[in-house]
Amino acid sequence: MLKRAFTLIELLVVIAIIAILAAILFPVFAQAKKAAKSTKDLSNVKQLALAHHMYWNDNDDVTVTSWSYGFPGEFNYYIQPYLKNADILISPGRLTSTTALASACGNPNIAPGGLDNPFREQTEWGYGYNTGNEWNDDTGLTTQTTGPATQPDGTPYTITVNGTSYTAAYRNPVLAGRSATSFASPANLMLLGDTVDTVVAGLGRGDIHLLKFDGPTPDACTALRKQGWPEWAGDAINAAYADGHAKNTKLDTTIGSWTIRSPLNGLETDPKVFANPCIYMAAYDGGNNPGGCKSGDGIGN
Repeated sequence: MLKRAFTLIELLVVIAIIAILAAILFPVFAQAKKAAKSTKDLSNVKQLALAHHMYWNDNDDVTVTSWSYGFPGEFNYYIQPYLKNADILISPGRLTSTTALASACGNPNIAPGGLDNPFREQTEWGYGYNTGNEWNDDTGLTTQTTGPATQPDGTPYTITVNGTSYTAAYRNPVLAGRSATSFASPANLMLLGDTVDTVVAGLGRGDIHLLKFDGPTPDACTALRKQGWPEWAGDAINAAYADGHAKNTKLDTTIGSWTIRSPLNGLETDPKVFANPCIYMAAYDGGNNPGGCKSGDGIGN
């Protein structure tokens, strides 16, 4: 009686078929994985927005005020009582090591246990807050206060988080919150979203344009921050708006496509980042042009 068996040709054909199927399916699986991360990230952004809204409701409709440097000054720190979950602050698409960042950027505060990382997070938080088109330029959800100092800038103090005491420093002038009732068009005003910022907490224009780099070879810190951009996002971020809705927001990453008038550095050329940067503006109602945010003739562009 003859025993039947696969011939070498048959085995090779089966292997070839499997290889073809794998080549077809693996990209599909990769896209599905990216989509799952993006969905989770969008959910995180939405939950953070809801937490900020609960904070406003309990604080006379005034947004977060940052009166401190370090972790206690991070805008998403103040909504922790409404989250009770620090994991929601970690973007699934940006798992950049805090230890590596601390070393590359020369900032030990980012390392686990540091001033900016008292929860000893192993990866960097992935969401930034709208502090304006430029950091604290009075176009976002914060404004600088004026008046006599209650504590000199940089005065150290001790704060206890989860039973552990940390040293922080007073910020003067503080970055005061705005009245949410003063927003001209909450649906057009960005609240928070994905960021690659690792030095200052906030969703400033400079924090996210690292998606593309124009210029000489970046230093180790800049390169690592660029590497940390959530790859599933592409040329877009997940952003929440002041009315509470969240969506995927496309970026305009055209290098040198616009000029800003920076109060610190004069005229600069950078990627546009947002097709309509008026979404930074608390006074933008969808049609007006505060600060030249659409025409490019002011600091907002």
